[in-house]
Amino acid sequence: MNMAELLQLEWRAPAWGLIALMPLLFALLARWRKQQWNRYAEPHLQAWALRQGAARQHSPWRMAGQWFFWLLLACALAGPRLPLETPLEPLQGAQQTRHDMDLMIVLDVSPSMAAVDVAPSRLARAKLKLQDLAARLHGERIGLIAFSGEAGLLLPLTRDTQVFDASLALANAKLFDDHGSYLAAALDLARRNLADKKRSRAVLLLSDIDANSLSGAAGNAAINAARALEAAHIPLYILAVASDGGAAIPLAEGGTLQQDGVQVTSRPDRAGFQALAGISGGSMAQVSNGDADLNALYQRGILSLPASKGGLDKTRTWRELFTYPLALALLLLLVNYLRWSRRGALIAAAVVASSGAQADDAAWREAHQAYTQQQYLVAQQLYRQLAGFDARMGEGAAAYRRKDYAYANQQFTLALLQATQANQRADALFNLGDSYFYAGNAIAAADAFEGVLHYRPNDQRAKENLGRARGKLVLRNSTAPQQDGVLGRKGRGLGDGEANADSPLGMKPDKDETRPMVDFNSLDAENAKRLGVSARAGISELEANRRAALKKLDLLSDKRAEMFKEVLKQDATREPPAGMSPW
Repeated sequence: MNMAELLQLEWRAPAWGLIALMPLLFALLARWRKQQWNRYAEPHLQAWALRQGAARQHSPWRMAGQWFFWLLLACALAGPRLPLETPLEPLQGAQQTRHDMDLMIVLDVSPSMAAVDVAPSRLARAKLKLQDLAARLHGERIGLIAFSGEAGLLLPLTRDTQVFDASLALANAKLFDDHGSYLAAALDLARRNLADKKRSRAVLLLSDIDANSLSGAAGNAAINAARALEAAHIPLYILAVASDGGAAIPLAEGGTLQQDGVQVTSRPDRAGFQALAGISGGSMAQVSNGDADLNALYQRGILSLPASKGGLDKTRTWRELFTYPLALALLLLLVNYLRWSRRGALIAAAVVASSGAQADDAAWREAHQAYTQQQYLVAQQLYRQLAGFDARMGEGAAAYRRKDYAYANQQFTLALLQATQANQRADALFNLGDSYFYAGNAIAAADAFEGVLHYRPNDQRAKENLGRARGKLVLRNSTAPQQDGVLGRKGRGLGDGEANADSPLGMKPDKDETRPMVDFNSLDAENAKRLGVSARAGISELEANRRAALKKLDLLSDKRAEMFKEVLKQDATREPPAGMSPW
């Protein structure tokens, strides 16, 4: 930390610095206690009156250590920190601020929102605008209500914009059985979900502002809902997503909506909805290709509303430094209050741990040396005494060199189960494929090498070994005289354990590389053990189970929309007004 950083150092809670005065308090208490003892007994009699050791004097070094401990603890509790640069753009030339308030978004998903007078459609454009809005937020909590002939809460208030995007994708007319534009139900539901009067609140309506929404009983209900918002001090902002001339309403099965043989045209009522927004002190804007609409409603509207009490603060990131003085304080406390015998035990434990680590390193070196000197049986036994992914890979590689392919399969499978990185899984699969191939299980070997390519698509050796395994399968299924080698080649067969031209590219003696076909990450220890004992029978059973599971996954369908449709029915507390248009 340089001097420039020290000048920017800030304290989160500087009042905790008073903890540094604790030793002074202890000194005053000790002095008061001494005075009490002096009243109890004369100085020359205190040696007989006091408990032995009660008046023991601490050394100056220990006293200094106590003071320094409390000083470090005070520094840690005070919260030293350094300000970091924020990636956010400054707001209107000033420092970025956090606007803490609740914003309930009400989205019209009625059939008229399918009109295409606003590209790509009214509903699609409204969703795009909401995605842009989510990226502009300054800390507001947002919720989502969808409505058509009835209304339902898709998302409660949250600051998680990713959850908002997921809920927004589900908003469509199919969520509701009753069609129309029951705006009053949506506004009332928004008001009920903005029940916390201590917080700043607002409602944002995105609709095609169809003229029929404000006609008849439905229109009267919408006006009453806006007045209820006014009484609750919740302004209503409206984004009109429709063209002035209106448009026909397309049907999902083709054609356009007709009433009494006449094509229905959805036309906006700008004056009516402007007045509706004005009831509660809000405003309305027309959707545009640029940012003018969101600037009018959010930047100069919602964002100008007062934030919740205590919610307007600077958005800054900090580099917290309290861990450093806290660690030093705990270390000093340990050294200052442990007796020398205990300190010796602690040091001895550290020495034992260090010697244990050195012994462990020696075991690894001994096992590796035995392997490189081709003493594979010795190396196998040495690796067996070690734990972890590398130990299982080494034990399997030693067994592989001894042509004990069944035991090698078992160890490589265990290594695969213990792998924590994609590259480790690929290595284990590669060696597993080699051992399966030489064990005569070309199907398992091919699957293993396919698994390698899943983790490392550009692994050339895995591609070549996969081709050799598949070639052996083709040879077995052909009607030509079968040989142990690749079709058209002479010489020793693929299963003889020798690294000839027809054999897979094997492991290097100084690096255990491996990878198989089946994804064994989901296998438990029992399956892995069974697979290692009986490679041929075990892999066929596991492969059958895997393919059956994949088939079941293919038959599954995501029914989130159906689930939300059933959940939203609980919000439908009343029947739509009579005479409401079905669009």
